[in-house]
Amino acid sequence: MEINKEIYQDGDKEHRDSFWYEGHIATFSMIDKERNTRNVYIYAEGDIRIYNKRTGNLVYDGKERNEGFERLPNGLKTDKDLAKLEDLDYEWGNNNWFSFEYDINGGIRHDFLDDFCHEYDSAIERAEIALKDEHFWKQLKEI
Repeated sequence: MEINKEIYQDGDKEHRDSFWYEGHIATFSMIDKERNTRNVYIYAEGDIRIYNKRTGNLVYDGKERNEGFERLPNGLKTDKDLAKLEDLDYEWGNNNWFSFEYDINGGIRHDFLDDFCHEYDSAIERAEIALKDEHFWKQLKEI
């Protein structure tokens, strides 16, 4: 069974974290043995808020605010910069994530609250695995 991949937002090696993405990331589909079309949709969603621990100011919520990332000499550009935030007295108030929706033949979309991840590669891999999981799709038909 061949997987059709429509990638709307490509990932790169310096931007694996969900922080860098928003909206519809990809749609994966395949036709199963019963000739049903299985679809998995990947989205980046959730509000992002980062605060300066010293001042309490909001410094990021989709764009820089107040003093911004003044302690990051080159700004916030890669996953390596994200990893430095807490050491530089910033704290996450909210973060986003990759979520998944599933449907059969374009019918009702299902999502599950515990079905999310934060890394681009993990999201892509999870969609591919889900498409091939016969037990999962059998259960989904019963919902």
